[in-house]
Amino acid sequence: MIGSILEVIRIKHWVKNLFVFIPVFISGNISNVDLFLNSLIIFLAFCFTASSIYIINDLVDLERDKSHPVKKLRPLPSGKLSIISASLSLLLLILGAAIILSFVNFSGWLVISAYFFLNILYSFYIKHIAILDIVSISSGFVLRVQAGLAVTELNSSFWLIALTFALSMLLAIGKRKGEFKNKDRNLSRPSLEGYSVNFLNILQGIFVTTIIIFYVLYTYFTETFPGDRSMLMYSSLFVIIGLCRYLQINLSEESIDEPTDILYQDRFMLLIVSSWVLYIFICLSL
Repeated sequence: MIGSILEVIRIKHWVKNLFVFIPVFISGNISNVDLFLNSLIIFLAFCFTASSIYIINDLVDLERDKSHPVKKLRPLPSGKLSIISASLSLLLLILGAAIILSFVNFSGWLVISAYFFLNILYSFYIKHIAILDIVSISSGFVLRVQAGLAVTELNSSFWLIALTFALSMLLAIGKRKGEFKNKDRNLSRPSLEGYSVNFLNILQGIFVTTIIIFYVLYTYFTETFPGDRSMLMYSSLFVIIGLCRYLQINLSEESIDEPTDILYQDRFMLLIVSSWVLYIFICLSL
């Protein structure tokens, strides 16, 4: 049963919550123990909260998932995990998140509460509406960054928020495209009726272009980056290569549709992301 619980809370998706570290990383305060610990606390709170949302979503979609060719193998639809066990896990996760949040300031509470209620709306209503569904997902990533800003009390940046939203939109669109290719898409997600492959391809092109423009503008206009700004501009190269690799994967016949799986499974993408992180560290040290 433990294996089924670990599967239903989707631990591998906790990597998405690393977005809360972006403010402390970009500001050059990653070595500041207090700010790092505050970011770590809100990271754990987001992990618990996000996992509770996954369980709620699985409970809401239980009957639909039983008819899906792939999702029927998940712990709840397959019967490997009972509804009672899933509900108890849900309560423990919410309780754990509340206990963790007692160590952060009130602003952190507000942001993660907004994330929780946004995703409740998503699970019951928004996910059935095309366009609004991917906007809702992207807003969740923006809230992760905002949470990192709230608990560290660092200065915000329009470019940072805009970049986060645009990147999240691109990843959400890629995931929807993967679901759309499923022959049984009506069983998978009702909102897919509002999409087409051409429409999703156009959206991907829009947001890839937007990300590149926003990132280049960020490297040029940012006033919050404490490192060598002249060198920061050259980090755009890693972003462009990474986006090209993402499109190459997503547009292939045997694409990896889950964004987290791309990071875990594609060594080239992992190398690009790691190189970007290392380069930013170098810029911060100069």
